[in-house]
Amino acid sequence: MWLGLTGRTTVLHRTLGKIFLGAVAVGSAGGFYLALTIDPKLFAYAGGLFMLSVAWALTTLMAYVAIRRRAVEQHREWMIRAYAVTFAFVGFRLGEKLLVNWHVASPDEVDTLLAWACWSVPLLLIEPLIQLRRLRRSATR
Repeated sequence: MWLGLTGRTTVLHRTLGKIFLGAVAVGSAGGFYLALTIDPKLFAYAGGLFMLSVAWALTTLMAYVAIRRRAVEQHREWMIRAYAVTFAFVGFRLGEKLLVNWHVASPDEVDTLLAWACWSVPLLLIEPLIQLRRLRRSATR
């Protein structure tokens, strides 16, 4: 990500992008499989996991399509979203430890909440920042 933000689109940047694309394809396929084979009693949790996989695959695919069309700024924005979704797994684990230790709810309720919140909240927080950045750029032109 740092290479893209600094404008250094070297062979390393392209190679890391291809690795990221492959890793997301494998990871989201695994997420889809888990969501579809999980115990039906955990429907809300499975739904959150399924939609996380959709968001992960979609944001990464949009970044790929944007760069193939040489839309560098859109590529950058979609990659920011894709990284936010990628780190949903980290947010899930951190949130789970905190909320379970604080006895906010039962572990199953915490997991269900975080299956949705770990990816949707970061996207909701990042989107206004992306749009503000776009507004600032258009104001300086």
